[in-house]
Amino acid sequence: MGVGAVGLVLVVWLLSSVLAQGPFPGLAQQIRGSQTIQAIDAALPPPPDVTGRVSRYLDDQGFPQVFAGGGITAPPVSPTTDQAVQAAAAAGQPSTVQIRGFGCGGKIGFGSGFVSQPGFVVTNAHVVAGFDWLRVRDAAGEHPAVAIHVDPALDVAVLSADVLAPAIGWTDVAATRGTQGATLGFPGGQSQMVVQPATVQSRIEAIGRDIYGQGSARREILALAAAVQQGDSGGPFVTSAGRVGGIVFAADPGNRTIGYALTAEQVRPGVAAAIARNQRVAVGACRF
Repeated sequence: MGVGAVGLVLVVWLLSSVLAQGPFPGLAQQIRGSQTIQAIDAALPPPPDVTGRVSRYLDDQGFPQVFAGGGITAPPVSPTTDQAVQAAAAAGQPSTVQIRGFGCGGKIGFGSGFVSQPGFVVTNAHVVAGFDWLRVRDAAGEHPAVAIHVDPALDVAVLSADVLAPAIGWTDVAATRGTQGATLGFPGGQSQMVVQPATVQSRIEAIGRDIYGQGSARREILALAAAVQQGDSGGPFVTSAGRVGGIVFAADPGNRTIGYALTAEQVRPGVAAAIARNQRVAVGACRF
């Protein structure tokens, strides 16, 4: 009897960690709201790598796994003001670019990014992973690009490209709950940039998986009240002060109105070091 109960708990522990991350939003939300699942997550260590790999294959959005366990919930925030969105859009639109990749057995990948210094574009590692042919598109056209930094654990990449888009600076003040602005990107690989209102719901340290669903990844993230879709990955979260407060990298599988961004404070040192080195690096293996 006791052995059977323990076995049942272990099965629930493993399955809940997979299904809480997708691909069925309604089920994911119910699992993550379950007090029983939360108690199991608190009592047991993060699930093994195999659950990360399974959830990666189930996730039709192509995002990395943000939480190795059941995730978090945060109270809602007030709607983002029109003034905050307009200020963020005015600052971020000229610097936001689209990224295209070709490779991985003839596949085409799309993502977003932004110019942090002239000639250098910041995006996500999962946007460029495995693609040996990269292009960056700005208002002046499409430009060849090479990777000079790819971090599959944090999910950050830096590209060198002869873009004409101007650079946008990082925020000097850490984004916290209530910080308003907008996310900018190219959802679905469309050519038209989309600006989404965004407000920080919480700022947390998350233990998830790397972009391959294998090793553990510790990230400092912003939970944003903002709709995020595949193709938005790598785009900036720009605050109402006109600075980059984070890099969009995932959507909440249980609530598609919540997106996640890596904090500027965690990302910025690695980006600066990569630009200073400015040496081509491998983009890594294909994810799928």
